[in-house]
Amino acid sequence: LVEGEAGIGKTTLVATTLERAPTDGVVPLIGECSAIEKTTPYYPWRSVLWHALRLDSMIDAAARRDQVLRHHESDPALVKMAPLLNTILPLDFPDNEIVSQLPARARADNLHNLVASLLRTRARQKPLAIVLDDVQWLDSASWRLARLVSQRTVPLVLLLVMRPLPAPQPAEYRQFREHPDTRCLALDTLTRQETIDLVRKHLGVARLSDTLADYLWERSQGNPFFAEELANYLREAGLICV
Repeated sequence: LVEGEAGIGKTTLVATTLERAPTDGVVPLIGECSAIEKTTPYYPWRSVLWHALRLDSMIDAAARRDQVLRHHESDPALVKMAPLLNTILPLDFPDNEIVSQLPARARADNLHNLVASLLRTRARQKPLAIVLDDVQWLDSASWRLARLVSQRTVPLVLLLVMRPLPAPQPAEYRQFREHPDTRCLALDTLTRQETIDLVRKHLGVARLSDTLADYLWERSQGNPFFAEELANYLREAGLICV
């Protein structure tokens, strides 16, 4: 669980992690939350499952359904629950008598079990790294699914990236954060020297003038994104010369 304010370096950290993932034999799967879609159940899981099930090259719903069913040919019980995946993916499975009679809570539980099983099957082929970004906008159903997937999918790294949540925090978030297997990384602002070193490397220079260093530190207050963007602006405006 990676937490930090806007511009603090979360995106850079995730990008660096994903660059290493293929080298380490890990399959990266990315789902991005959205403020606009924060009330849409399972929105970030669409992309994760789409790529996990290798549906990219499937041109019609029938081919996609066949691809999904191949993952559970040996488990008839899970095959019968396949229509539940219509909630997340455009698969258009026809409803059946079993699924149509499930109450809402049972539908959610069975859907979560089905997704966890699909990802577990995929992870047995190659380790997975699932990244959910901007999870401050994650819906409650997705929080519960994330917790179940983290417990049942091996080998897996589940990386949740977010801005700090204001109080009152959702119960699903607190349960995830307080789980003994969850590691929390809070990204904080840089020190003055770290800010100077960052901008120096960004500009490709050996040193910064004291005047420029003071100005960047005072204006950015250790936010790496702000420091880099301010340095870019000063250079493009001709106010500093490299």
